[in-house]
Amino acid sequence: MSTKYLSDAASDIIKATSFNGENKRLALQSALASGCEALTRLFHELGDQSSKLRFAFEQLEDVRTANLQNLPADLNSMLREFMKLEDALFSSAGVDPKVRDFIREEATKLGLDPTKPIPKPAELRDRMVSLKNTVCETKGKIASILEQEKVAKKGLYFLAGALTVGINGSVDAVTTLGLAPWATALSGGLGGVLIGKGLS
Repeated sequence: MSTKYLSDAASDIIKATSFNGENKRLALQSALASGCEALTRLFHELGDQSSKLRFAFEQLEDVRTANLQNLPADLNSMLREFMKLEDALFSSAGVDPKVRDFIREEATKLGLDPTKPIPKPAELRDRMVSLKNTVCETKGKIASILEQEKVAKKGLYFLAGALTVGINGSVDAVTTLGLAPWATALSGGLGGVLIGKGLS
């Protein structure tokens, strides 16, 4: 399953939002175009019954639900170890180090909420339409750098959440790479939190 387009678009947005030169507006427009393309592709994949990414969303929600009772009691103390597992998994999937850093930092700030369900693909498609349209419209209009950055960051959170679910929900994460089901369940919570922040 390819989640590379999600990682690439997230990386483009991170680079553009940290850009300090006088061409920041152009960098943001380019990143918004990348985000628009990725969100549009994700929208279609979530609607495709044969999509591996759609399957990953369904799979990870099933694993999250089934393993809620097996989660360690003190999640905050486990966060560092959990993020090491995530980082290794993301690294093996070829995710850009800046995107991995962003997800790790946001996990630390936002915390883990394994009780937060991952939206079903059909529901997520409905909920993401407004974000997708806003990102796609903003890439082509004259907007302030502040507005461009705000829209780009919402797209970044959503893409990072979808990337987290996509990688962790794959069969490989649970079986081939030997992740414990409770760790996969935590990943589902993290992905759900990131997606929610992008939609807020």
